[in-house]
Amino acid sequence: MAIGEFSDRSGLSAKRLRTYAAEGLLAPAAVDPGSGYRYYSPGQLADAQLIDALRQAGVPLADIRAFKRQPSQKQLKVWARQLETDTNHRQGALTLARRLLAADDDPLSPLANPAFKEGLMTTLRTSGRTDVGQLRKNNEDVIVTTDRLALVADGMGGHPGGEIAAEIVAGVVPAAFTGQSVDELEAAVRAANWAIRDRAVDQPGLEGMGTTICAAGLLTTGHVALVNVGDSRAYLWHEGALSQLTRDHSVTAELIERGELREEEAAQHPYYGIGLDPVRRTCCLC
Repeated sequence: MAIGEFSDRSGLSAKRLRTYAAEGLLAPAAVDPGSGYRYYSPGQLADAQLIDALRQAGVPLADIRAFKRQPSQKQLKVWARQLETDTNHRQGALTLARRLLAADDDPLSPLANPAFKEGLMTTLRTSGRTDVGQLRKNNEDVIVTTDRLALVADGMGGHPGGEIAAEIVAGVVPAAFTGQSVDELEAAVRAANWAIRDRAVDQPGLEGMGTTICAAGLLTTGHVALVNVGDSRAYLWHEGALSQLTRDHSVTAELIERGELREEEAAQHPYYGIGLDPVRRTCCLC
């Protein structure tokens, strides 16, 4: 079948089929070497609909690719639980937003989230500053500093849309995190990851865009939750000593862990600052 007919029968647009082909998820059965026309077989209809169903559920393309290699009902149940958790957290964030809006309308109304304030045993004081540095003309770093969250997102320099990916993180994560649990903070980061991937797919020229993230969130229990992806780090300064709390997700970090590279040599390594997989270095918990 030509791509037009396959599109009609599968319910997927030709643009979406080309995206899935580019991602290595659904390659055409044949391509005319002269015209470049794509042809699909009827047997690929089920695959196309499965891929699209998972995509509509918010599963990242990289995860779908891995799932196709080893499909299982167990993994589908894991995604279903994650989706339910993320949905509940987003609903909670919207509820909080409505309360905040009501508080703005009525200055005499109570705090939007009194349970959070009452349950605190620890105070989080944050401040931040970013600098463009000496290598690039634009600053792709974004920070969030509130009484509940400290966040750094470092857009992938040299890639299109790095600053856009960082801005998405800075918008989604604070909105989805209300301080309820570590799982909620993880779910907020996953939600940001899906938003980044969707933007990259929908807008030409942003393919491969991504960002690191490092965030510390204050929980209602008084504990501090920490999450990171990429090589943006969190440190603890205590009694005059500085210790690194997070683990870099980078080629050089893995080489150091395997004993193949000394830490002092990392900055001169040709892969210094490169993620383990540039496609998966987007803000996600993959």
